Amino acid sequence: WFDITFINVHAPTEEKCDAIKEEFYNELEKIYSEQPARNIKIVLGDLNAKLGRENIYKEVIGKESLHNTTNKNGTYLINFAIENNIVVSSTRFPHKNIHKGTWISPGGRAVNQIDHIAIQKRFVNSIIDVRSCRGADCDSDHILVKAKMRMKLKKIKRPEKRTIMYNLESLKEPEIQ
Repeated sequence: WFDITFINVHAPTEEKCDAIKEEFYNELEKIYSEQPARNIKIVLGDLNAKLGRENIYKEVIGKESLHNTTNKNGTYLINFAIENNIVVSSTRFPHKNIHKGTWISPGGRAVNQIDHIAIQKRFVNSIIDVRSCRGADCDSDHILVKAKMRMKLKKIKRPEKRTIMYNLESLKEPEIQ
């Protein structure tokens, strides 16, 4: 059996000082590493991180980000992902840009993809889609993010019970009776 641990986060904004961001990621690292290694660990939430399409980060981010370049918060997230062998799944799936944006500025002028879902590399294929859903009224400047997961579970083979077959015909023989 696999237990699934969801770690829901709200990272400091880009304008916050580096000390606050480092404190956040140190705490996240502590919480993440406290989880049993056998668990499926998923980090998700408002990471305030714009992830670009830079090839040097292709191990941990996909090519389908809304942004072309990574901001400083994105660099913090990428470093966390590299250190913990995780992949940011929210940047892996092709969708129209309208389905990639997760935050809308007041007035609706800017749309950013700053909410993310990340999972360990060994389970990366368990997440089969991530996109934002604009129709959901969340009373927030953030847009609902939806992920689809599919887990392949192995069938547990139970040892067969061996039935002992007795030769009942041998009971008819006078020597055995």
